[in-house]
Amino acid sequence: MLKKILIKSIMIAFMLGVFCGGLPSKEADINKIEAVYAAEKKMAVCTAEKLRIRTDAGINFPQLTSNGNKVYLLLNEKAEVKGEKTAANGQKWYKVTFKFNGKKVTGFALSDFIKIQAEKDKTEKKEENNSKNNISSDVKLKEVPKYSYKAEVKIKGLRLRTDAGTDKAQYKLDNQGVVLPNGQAVNIIGEKNDSKKAKWYKISTKINKKTVKGYVLGEYVKLLVDKKNFAYAKVTAKKGAAIKVKANSKGKALKDSKGKDVVLKKDTIVSIFYEITLGKIKYFKASFSMGGKELTGYLVADTVKFVGVAEDEAEKDDSEQETDDSNQNEDEDSSEDDEENDDESEDEDDGNGSGVIGNNNNNKINNSGQFVAQKAYITSDKVEIYNERDYKSDILKEIDTGISYKLSMNQEVIARKQYTVGNEKWYLITYIVNDSTGKQVIGAGFIPEKFIKLSGEPVDDSTGSSNKKKLSDKKFEESLAEQRFPEDYKPFLRELHKAHPYWHFEARHLGLDWEYAVEKESVVGLNLLHNSKNYAWKSMEEKAYDWVNDAFIAYDGSGWVTASNKAVRYYMDPRNFLNEDYIYQFELLSFKPEYHTEKGIEAILSGSPMKDTFFDYIASDGTKNTMSYAETFLLAGIYSGVSPYHLASRVKQEVAGGGKFSSSVTGTVAGHEGYYNFYNIGAYNNTAPGGAVASGLKFAANGSLSKTMIGSKSFNEFIKIPWNNRYDAILGGAAYIVNNYILRGQNTPYLEKFNFTDKNTFSHQYMAAIFSPGSESLITKKAYAELMDEPLVFSIPVFENMPVEISAIPEDILSPNNWLSSLKATGYSITPTFKPSVTEGYSIVVGRDVEFIELTGKTASKKAVVTGLGQIRLAPSGLTEVQVEVVAENGDIRTYKIKVAKEG
Repeated sequence: MLKKILIKSIMIAFMLGVFCGGLPSKEADINKIEAVYAAEKKMAVCTAEKLRIRTDAGINFPQLTSNGNKVYLLLNEKAEVKGEKTAANGQKWYKVTFKFNGKKVTGFALSDFIKIQAEKDKTEKKEENNSKNNISSDVKLKEVPKYSYKAEVKIKGLRLRTDAGTDKAQYKLDNQGVVLPNGQAVNIIGEKNDSKKAKWYKISTKINKKTVKGYVLGEYVKLLVDKKNFAYAKVTAKKGAAIKVKANSKGKALKDSKGKDVVLKKDTIVSIFYEITLGKIKYFKASFSMGGKELTGYLVADTVKFVGVAEDEAEKDDSEQETDDSNQNEDEDSSEDDEENDDESEDEDDGNGSGVIGNNNNNKINNSGQFVAQKAYITSDKVEIYNERDYKSDILKEIDTGISYKLSMNQEVIARKQYTVGNEKWYLITYIVNDSTGKQVIGAGFIPEKFIKLSGEPVDDSTGSSNKKKLSDKKFEESLAEQRFPEDYKPFLRELHKAHPYWHFEARHLGLDWEYAVEKESVVGLNLLHNSKNYAWKSMEEKAYDWVNDAFIAYDGSGWVTASNKAVRYYMDPRNFLNEDYIYQFELLSFKPEYHTEKGIEAILSGSPMKDTFFDYIASDGTKNTMSYAETFLLAGIYSGVSPYHLASRVKQEVAGGGKFSSSVTGTVAGHEGYYNFYNIGAYNNTAPGGAVASGLKFAANGSLSKTMIGSKSFNEFIKIPWNNRYDAILGGAAYIVNNYILRGQNTPYLEKFNFTDKNTFSHQYMAAIFSPGSESLITKKAYAELMDEPLVFSIPVFENMPVEISAIPEDILSPNNWLSSLKATGYSITPTFKPSVTEGYSIVVGRDVEFIELTGKTASKKAVVTGLGQIRLAPSGLTEVQVEVVAENGDIRTYKIKVAKEG
């Protein structure tokens, strides 16, 4: 019973994300076209023994009822498909209508338990393809004038015009010409060529919450498509569109079965799922049908034009329209019945007790071509788990003992995804084992097909995680006492406990004196923030601030300067961050398969060029693979044992800020072509050509000089050097982080920034920006907001001799600069030579009869005020002491003293 409960605890998070679905097959695009646009009715055939029908798309909606009875479809029963709908967790549902107990009903059925059959019109004729070299789609689509495809601006500023052409008027909003910033999200709704035959897109977007429509040059707009969200286009080139295997002018042509170049004839409709620009030529990667097979290749964007496609409504007869109307009324009746049954049990899945997916018990692919997450059983004893889909990869082991985790004969696991490697299939599984101490461990990894038997029973994701341990207030207080949390931490932790009763807090007693730690972290150049901050935030210590030139000294780029002692205190004091926004900087960074999902990762990647984005790469076995960034970070979590949320948020900060990639991950930097560094590892600031980016890409190519062995692998093998593709760069960088930080005890974002561990204390700190842990915390919070309240563990540092008062946030101050940058006496020399840092000891010797001298000078800060300059009357005899006072903006006074002596 416990095992079943714990298995269920894994299901909700994984099924919520794309993690459960896998990548779409290459056939997916064209199959969708055939299903939707062929002149046919679609019938849903139930493949489960007893399939629950819902009132709406989602397992959270109640079961449909009719005359007080719950509505089901039985095995092999048919229903007419009236539409499709995607639930919040990404599952596809069919809206179906059929007769139940003699009464027509309409509801929603989960697609995993439905097989689609087409009842074609008998008069329908299949289009023949008579051309030998020019290929048109086997599926006839109905073209419509309206469409809307997502895209984004990919230039710093792009003018919006009222029509196609640079000679056309700029679109104005509130009497201001509209200029779209880089990364601006737009919808392409049309296109037109100008008089010079340049392509312009008609776009719709929002500016200041107002919708605007106009034209922009197509070369500066990138289509946002992938294998799940594609755009349709038709060939417009008179001689057809040549298809290439690769997107470049020298790329080989795609060949047909007879070895002839494939050229798509005019008006052929294709599905576009990728865009790339090389030089000044934009290419689309598209899928199309040839001889009943779906093919993909690259074509020049200028050879096609976007189109919309839609179902041909002419195929519907009057009787179907009447059915639609009656179904609408039936929906209203059903909703009333459902209100009476809200309190009934909802603990069964949307299939039946056996959860059959197809017509046999081990079918593992749903009707959309995607692998269905399901229960599975181990077929051998002492089966080891790999951290990649490769026999050469590492076996998953206990960190402390090095003992490998092993699965037992007939042990139940969850098969999450299926991968084909060479001629063998591998499965990503989640499992529960006991470690050498008897502690239960929930993990994820890979095993080959020969060690697993699929049940065909989909996992039940209708229950929440039962792995939660909700502490009562009494137990929580006991826990705080056991952890020896200081009293001034407890009020904050109590508030968090009220809002999140499943969270656990651990006190990490550092054994470090507070003032000593602050002093060490205040070293000039160690902790940086942006120069735009007020004086109170920035250090004015020697080598941190140039008083003469009133300038802070940069230690990274041109704008990153040393944080002040007050700023260090503020960011170091954990009490400032024990709240909903910033607590995540103390989260333990280990991978937790029970709640780390692709959906959560996608939430983190929002606003970056990695969101819902796929990339191609060549695997070590020479095969070409397509992977989403979200899935890659998830696999990086399995490979390294690090939280994929942490990895995604780190990469987003490092190389994907502002909605675009930095040059570190484009693979196009001169002299370092084809290399990627997503975590900016080894990218230190320097004066060599290319600076930090070049040094980081040099690391990506050559790796580390470390002779450390990780298991049977050298360190560079372990971190997958060279990073000549995005997949290895993301997984290898994660492995570098775990070996160099997590396993060293720097296992929270806070400790990665402030190294208060026993190893290399106060150095070996990943981030220079002092606010990085807080920034990452906000990103992680956003991701967790999409998920259920999970049992997270936070490790919160505690110092020795901490002050009673919490370190205050630095309050803005006025400039304290009260220095002179120069001081001169007209016609005389000042001895010794004037130094702005020295205020006393200066002298001037003048003739016996001189009555006046003139002093000139300049303040270092334009905000300072100086008195004592100009004509100075001298005493009749002896010495005259002259004082020049400089009053800083904040009122601080600095006095320079000069003694003037008459000869004799």
